[in-house]
Amino acid sequence: MPVVDPARGALAHRAARGTASLAIVALAACGAGGVGDIVGDIVGVLGVGPLVSITVSGDTVVAVGDTVRLSTWGKRDGVLGMFVYDRVLDATWRVSDPTVASIVTVLPPPGDSTSTSAAIVTGRRQGSVQISAAARGVQAVTNVHVVASQ
Repeated sequence: MPVVDPARGALAHRAARGTASLAIVALAACGAGGVGDIVGDIVGVLGVGPLVSITVSGDTVVAVGDTVRLSTWGKRDGVLGMFVYDRVLDATWRVSDPTVASIVTVLPPPGDSTSTSAAIVTGRRQGSVQISAAARGVQAVTNVHVVASQ
C-alpha cells in the first residue's frame, strides 16, 4: 500500500512480499514545492550525489579522412553513487586543434535510455589533439592521434 509522508513530500511504496522498497518523490500531488525540492528529495532518499568524474573511452588513433567514436559516462557521489552511472547527455565536446581533427556530438536516438554521451572524431591532417568532454563543472580529456591514411 502506498504511504504518503506529507512532511517529506515523498511517496513510499513497499514491493510485494516486502523484498524491496522504493522511495518515489511525489510532485504536486503532495504539495511539493518544485523541482529543487524534488531533486533534494531524490538525493536525500537515494544517497546519490552530484557528478564527480567523467571518463572518456574509445579509439585514440584515427587515420586522416577516417572517423572514430568516443563516449563518456560519469561517476556520481554518494552512498549509491558506485552503483549509478551518469549518462552525461549534457556533455560539451571540444577539440584542441580543429585543423587536425573535427568533432561532432552524437545524440542517442529517441527512447534510448542506456546510451551515454558520444562524439564522432574525424581525422583531418596528421598530428595529435586533446579531446575534452565537460559537464556540470567536471571535465575529462583524452589524446587522439591522427595518422596518415593507408
